[in-house]
Amino acid sequence: MSTADKPVVLFRDDLDTEGERAIAAQHLPVVSYRSEVPKYAVVIGRYSVLPFYEELDNELRLTRTARLINTPTEHRWIADALQWSGVGGVLDGLTPRSYSEWGRIPEGAYVVKGRTNSRKHQWNGRMFAPTRAAVADVCRRLWDDPMLSDQGLIVRPYVPLVQLGEGLNGLPITNEWRTFWLRTEAGAACLGFGFYWASHPELASAARWTTEAWAVAQEAAARVCEHATFFVLDLAETADGRWIVIEVNDGQMSGLSMVNAAAFYTRLRVVLEGPPR
Repeated sequence: MSTADKPVVLFRDDLDTEGERAIAAQHLPVVSYRSEVPKYAVVIGRYSVLPFYEELDNELRLTRTARLINTPTEHRWIADALQWSGVGGVLDGLTPRSYSEWGRIPEGAYVVKGRTNSRKHQWNGRMFAPTRAAVADVCRRLWDDPMLSDQGLIVRPYVPLVQLGEGLNGLPITNEWRTFWLRTEAGAACLGFGFYWASHPELASAARWTTEAWAVAQEAAARVCEHATFFVLDLAETADGRWIVIEVNDGQMSGLSMVNAAAFYTRLRVVLEGPPR
């Protein structure tokens, strides 16, 4: 990276991320306002890029000659699950397939969500459909949700996962892991991984990250990095012992889950800037 592409973190504060901000500032420049972004910077917009991603990128380019780390096109690609999990999607074979039309889906259990977001914490009734007939009922409830209805709804086959516990509304707490990736000239570099369910740290000791999980993550990252620069892959172990990709997310808006913050920001700086000279 040239001196004209120095990274800076544009951080939106809240009570849940206050500790992360302090750690980030030990490794990279951190600012609170877009007017503080240095000229020619590459901006990592931690929790700060929505709801107007393209407008923010345009403003940074026009006023600061800076840019967000993911282009608007890359961000839109990540946000549309059909791009990576639809018929012929980039992760075909590594993730359950997504459908935007469900009139002819076979009998079985499904999950229903927006193209980007879900109501997983309202699992019974607003995400999980135990039968094909129940899909329509879940969809009707989500059409009344302005955030999800604006995204458009998708349906994915429900795949039983290794379950470690149960959350509110029957939400399965599974052997699921979050991984962060950054595209480099050599491919995709992993910035860190950790147990997904930060809301259930008591179950972390029972979770297992395996060599098969790592192999699937690497294969998925190699495919996704052709379409995005900074991204997250969430992977989980199925009940029959396979590993699959659950979600692809923009790395800027994804919480760390139980990824070690200091290690993550150290690795992010090194991959962006190179090792100290």
